[in-house]
Amino acid sequence: MSRLTLGFGLLIAWMLMWGSASPGTIVGGALVIAVMYAIFPSTRHALPSFNLHPKAVVWLVAYFAKQVVKSNFLLSIEVLRPHPSIRTTAIDVPMHTSSPSILTAVSNMCAMSPGTMVVGVNVEPPVLRAHILVFGAQSDHSVAVRGIYALERYATAAFGAEQDRRDYAANVESGIDPVEVVV
Repeated sequence: MSRLTLGFGLLIAWMLMWGSASPGTIVGGALVIAVMYAIFPSTRHALPSFNLHPKAVVWLVAYFAKQVVKSNFLLSIEVLRPHPSIRTTAIDVPMHTSSPSILTAVSNMCAMSPGTMVVGVNVEPPVLRAHILVFGAQSDHSVAVRGIYALERYATAAFGAEQDRRDYAANVESGIDPVEVVV
């Protein structure tokens, strides 16, 4: 988070605390924030920096939308079957990137997908722990793992900095495999 973004967030909080968005409140809040930055210097970047690759974002949104529709359809069919065969399991999925923003994006997208819920994330080593539903013709967790890895690949392409992309490519080549932990 940049100093500008943090300052803007602090200004919003200031206006909410005072219950007013008048020019006086805004100027007063900006002065308080400037004094805080002068007293407590920050090593943060002054301006926000983000990486957004529009073509990759389109691919990410398309893949995610397809997966959500597919998951809803398959889960609905399984629930409506006379004898559903839904099993649950928790898996630890070693991630190929340690970028907090990409891990957060992947975790949030997993949480929005039916049948998958992220229950924990480690940054070092980067591991995503997910609770998944295994049903239908699936005999193991490999479909969910492939889906999580695909989300990571698309999110890295869409939002990753150049270093994140290099780290991701290097870790993919090292051949990380998931470890299942049955709950």
